[in-house]
Amino acid sequence: MCGVNATIAVLKTIADANGGIVTTEEALRAGTNRVTLKRYADKGVLTRIARGQYTMTGFVPDEFTLLQSGSENLVYSYGSAMYFWGLSDRTPHIFEFSVPQGYNTSRIKERDPNIRFHYVKGSLHGIGKTTCRSPQGGNVILYDREPSLLIVPGMSKKMKSSLTSVSFNTV
Repeated sequence: MCGVNATIAVLKTIADANGGIVTTEEALRAGTNRVTLKRYADKGVLTRIARGQYTMTGFVPDEFTLLQSGSENLVYSYGSAMYFWGLSDRTPHIFEFSVPQGYNTSRIKERDPNIRFHYVKGSLHGIGKTTCRSPQGGNVILYDREPSLLIVPGMSKKMKSSLTSVSFNTV
């Protein structure tokens, strides 16, 4: 029985560090196997929220972290990044990610239609990436302030209208 409590404690630690999300990959690295994860999900200790992603039952995960979990290639950009930097006063209703050209986004689009993808040349995708805390407390990957501000002149009118109160003086 001691092993069960220790495993649950490890899973809770992983969840606490990742905005409430436990990925299969992280659980395997911590010494838990897939059968144990399935067993805990069946018993109600964990809740399966997506392929390879769980939360501790009763815990509401960080929505921003959840959208990004499962792929290190998803980088918050455009209006979404500006929101995290405090350069927009609106919570995004369409989440914008930049991904390398050729990245297959079909599964993600099926799962959530409120995501817009921008394709970036592979060699440029990693430039300016950083992390910050989302309003719900999870860590998210996004582009620095400078690249976020540089894209504003190239935005369509529709995209610009979704951003309000952008202040270039706060940078």
